[in-house]
Amino acid sequence: ARPWAESLKARILDPLEMRRTTVGFDGRHAQGYYVPPFTDVPVVQDQLDLRALNPCGGLASTGRDMACWSAFVADPVAEVLSPDTVEEMCEPQVVMDRERWTAAMGLGFFLARSGARTYVGHTGGMPGHITALFTDREARTGGLVLTSSGTTPDVTGFATALADLVTDHDPV
Repeated sequence: ARPWAESLKARILDPLEMRRTTVGFDGRHAQGYYVPPFTDVPVVQDQLDLRALNPCGGLASTGRDMACWSAFVADPVAEVLSPDTVEEMCEPQVVMDRERWTAAMGLGFFLARSGARTYVGHTGGMPGHITALFTDREARTGGLVLTSSGTTPDVTGFATALADLVTDHDPV
């Protein structure tokens, strides 16, 4: 048996070449901020050590590493996780909006619809940072939002709008 962080590195981060993803902040990183209600003055946010809760929100990453993760979600490699398992994880289990089917939960993934596209991904954050990464597996396009604010609205919508723009306007 080995610690969770070592297993994460050996089974996911190293095979996907996610070299700068760490448990907590390790080395240089963007300073996080909080904007209190009724003001527009950012306040430096102290770092939080999640300790035992690190597996559910204690990772810090970079745009490049998150792009590697998005590429894996779009086209999974069996060395990390069976493509059949990823496919199952991306199926809606609970639909949050029955009438328009704009949001659902898969197995570990959020699902968000934008027009005819279905994105799979997740939001996340630590105090002073909010993140969203959503991937259109069919178009193999992802949208990533990394912020240094703990009070950022609708990062899911922003990430899917960015991916829509790339799919609609950039050549394959």
